[in-house]
Amino acid sequence: MRRTCVSITGLFLVLTLPARRGEGTVVPEIDLSRMCGSADLVVVGRVRTRNQKGWTTVHVGTATLQARDYVVNLEVEKYLKGGPAGNEFNFTFALSDTPVGHKGVPVGQFGVFFLGHSQLGYKILDPYYPYVPAAPGAPGVDGSCTDRVTGELAYVFESPDPSVESRWARFDAVRALETLQSSRSTAALRKATRDKDSLVRIWAMSALLSRNDLSMLEEVEKLRPIPSEPHVQNLTAQLRFGIERVRDARAIPQLARLLQNRDVNIRRGAISALRGIGGEEVVKALKAALENTDDEVVWTAILGLAEITGDLDHGPGAQEEFRGKQKEQYLNYWLNWAKSRK
Repeated sequence: MRRTCVSITGLFLVLTLPARRGEGTVVPEIDLSRMCGSADLVVVGRVRTRNQKGWTTVHVGTATLQARDYVVNLEVEKYLKGGPAGNEFNFTFALSDTPVGHKGVPVGQFGVFFLGHSQLGYKILDPYYPYVPAAPGAPGVDGSCTDRVTGELAYVFESPDPSVESRWARFDAVRALETLQSSRSTAALRKATRDKDSLVRIWAMSALLSRNDLSMLEEVEKLRPIPSEPHVQNLTAQLRFGIERVRDARAIPQLARLLQNRDVNIRRGAISALRGIGGEEVVKALKAALENTDDEVVWTAILGLAEITGDLDHGPGAQEEFRGKQKEQYLNYWLNWAKSRK
C-alpha cells in the first residue's frame, strides 16, 4: 500500500493543512473500494451531537494510547449500504490526544460515514477516514456501493451548500475520487477541474493525467501563469506527478511542447513521460531536451536515449552523480550522436 505523509500530501506537493491530523504523521492512503467492501453500514448524514462517554485505548503500530471514547448521534439522509437503522442512530469512535493521524468527527459534519458492527451498535470502520465529504441533496445513484459513494463525491463540486464551500472539503473529495478507477469517478474529476480553487483544480488535472486523459495536457499548456499561493508550495509539482504517468504515444507532440514550458516541474514531468513511452517516436523530443537548462531534464533525456538505442554503456549513473565531469562527458557524447543523426 502506498503511504502518504500528512505534511507532504501526495508524492510531490507540500501543503499547509489545517490542524486536523498529526503533523508529520504517516497515514495510509484512503481506499474507498476496501472501505465499501468492509463496512457493514455506509450512510449519508449529518452529525447532530458528539459526547464523550469515557476513556479507552487505541492501538497504533506497536503503541497503545489512551483515547477519548465518543458517542455520536447521526441524522440520516440516505443509506448507501446496509440499514435501514432509522432516521437517526448512534455510533462510537475513539480519538487520542496524541497526534497519530486519526481524524475526528465534528458536530455539524455532513458526509458519507463508513461504519462496522460493534457490541453496542456501530463504530467507525477506519479511524484515519471515518467519512468522506458530501453535500445534502445529492441525487441517488444506482449501482454498487462505490458507485453510490462516487455520486455523493461528485455532487460536492455542484452543490451550493455552504458545507462544501471550504476548499478542504472539495480537495478531500478529489483525493478520494482519484483512488477509484471507474468512468463515474473520471467524470467527477472532470467536474473538479472546473473548480474555482487552484488546489482542487490542479489536483484533479493531475489525477486525470495519471489516467492518460490527454485533454488535460491541453489544460496544462493553457496555464498562464502557473498558479501560486501562500498555502501551497510548488503546486506544479503535483502536475508533474500526473504528467509523468502519461503513456499514450498520441501525447508525444504535446509532451514535446511542454519541454519548453517555463516551469521546471512541468518540463521534468514531460521528459519522464517521453522516456516512459519510449521508442523511435520520442527520439526527436529527447534530442531537443539535451539542450535544456535543467540537469534533471537532461539526465532523463540521456537515460531515455541510452535505453532506446541499447547503448547503455553511455547511460549516466545515479542522478546525484550527474554533475561536473560526468555531465559534460555524457552530454557531449549524446550531442555528437544527435548531430550524426541529422
